[in-house]
Amino acid sequence: MTTVNALSMLVHGPSKAGKSLLGASTPWPRVMLDVESAARFLPIKSIIWDPIVGPPPAPKIVKGEPEWDTAVVPTRNWSTALQVLDWLKQGEHPFRSATVDSISELQYRYVEHASGREQMKIQDWGAALREVGGFVRDLRDLTMHPTKPLEAVVLTSMTKEDQQGTMRPYLQGQLATQIPYLMDVTAWIYVEPDVNGVETRFLQTRRMNNKEAGERVGGRIPPIIQLPQVTGDTEDEIRAKNVTFEKLIKMVYKGRGIAAPAHTGPTQNETPVDTAGDANTTTEQGSN
Repeated sequence: MTTVNALSMLVHGPSKAGKSLLGASTPWPRVMLDVESAARFLPIKSIIWDPIVGPPPAPKIVKGEPEWDTAVVPTRNWSTALQVLDWLKQGEHPFRSATVDSISELQYRYVEHASGREQMKIQDWGAALREVGGFVRDLRDLTMHPTKPLEAVVLTSMTKEDQQGTMRPYLQGQLATQIPYLMDVTAWIYVEPDVNGVETRFLQTRRMNNKEAGERVGGRIPPIIQLPQVTGDTEDEIRAKNVTFEKLIKMVYKGRGIAAPAHTGPTQNETPVDTAGDANTTTEQGSN
């Protein structure tokens, strides 16, 4: 059985906080289920893949750069998502990672598949739990595929405040409770000024400040991570800086970070960990 250093994550947060950008920072070549039609704005070298036909061949490397890094799948219906999953299960593909952007929108696609745009009947929500929940489990389990394991699986999600005042991934029915438990990391992404007043993105990986988050990687990632600034004068420069998720994988498997209860970590008003720090620190720096 082939094994890789792999990580799965569900990331939720406010609109335009950088969820899609994080999902585009996984190891390439990646496949992206573009449910929200956001891929055209991302710093990626993309091709369009129709999963009715077989996966594309691995990208050729031209002058040290891949001719493409992301196979974008415009996902307008539930059956398209299942076709992608089927190809990934077979293992006959070039991909190292997979992103669903977003699982909230994909659940809507399932609802349309099951009942059109009519209101779902109560008895149909059990099927939604099995089908969409099963899809997420199967996708996550591809990190343990016997011949072609994925190094990263990322689900982005909208967010919604529950009746207790906690911001949670926006999913309907029991999926809202179930799916955060399925991934290695559930993270809250948000934007606020850093210590120098620069608008910066942060990733919260512990449940605090009324935000649903958590991890099962032994505390190897800090409670608050300041994400790197993804800026540049050219598309190539921007792409080169958008490696946030790859850094998270390295952090987990190098054992960086200190295991500690969530309440000992910084709050959103405290100094975050800097992910660009050297190997002797426990900090990570940047903005997504």
